[in-house]
Amino acid sequence: MADAIVHPSAPLVSGANAPETGVVGSVGIARERVAAALSAAIGLRDPYTVGHMQRVADLACAIGSELGCSETEVSVLRIGACLHDIGKLHIPLEVLTSPAPLSPLEYDVLKQHAHAGRAVVGCVGFDRGVDDAVLQHHERLDGSGYPDGLRGTAIAFEARIVAVADVVEAMSSPRPYRAALGVPAALREIERGRGRLYDPDVVDVCLHLFFTTTFRF
Repeated sequence: MADAIVHPSAPLVSGANAPETGVVGSVGIARERVAAALSAAIGLRDPYTVGHMQRVADLACAIGSELGCSETEVSVLRIGACLHDIGKLHIPLEVLTSPAPLSPLEYDVLKQHAHAGRAVVGCVGFDRGVDDAVLQHHERLDGSGYPDGLRGTAIAFEARIVAVADVVEAMSSPRPYRAALGVPAALREIERGRGRLYDPDVVDVCLHLFFTTTFRF
């Protein structure tokens, strides 16, 4: 949970539709368009990944909104989530689309997408939260994640939200090497990992969205 976030609840918005004006608004819109272009680029190579990123963004923004993020913060979340796997442009397609579980060597190659993605978004000048979400979305509270083995609040707030949304969407959807496991299994996973792997506040809000609201992918 981001200790500094004390904003009143804000509606779920796309950054492209946020009510910004003037030079700041123009820069924000330009960055949204760059993000869309990058997302489209990976979609041409790997349609599964771009659909996954878009669905993760929807859930991440819903979580952020429920946690009281401002419209600007939700916009940063949306961009970070929409680009969180952009580093997979660097990964060989045979690894991304392997019909069998990855070998340890292939998994090490796949893990390179976090640093590769950070290198891509770092060239654009997005907000720091975007860079953090892309680099850190596979970090886990107990230090068991990658690429840097960060622990607890050393993991950026945006990355902690995207991490939960990423797990739920990935388990809910089919992958090249397995059928979809379904939303109930995904929610059980984040509940089991609450406070150990995943931010407990983020998990609680995610469960609330699926159990007591109309949120669906």
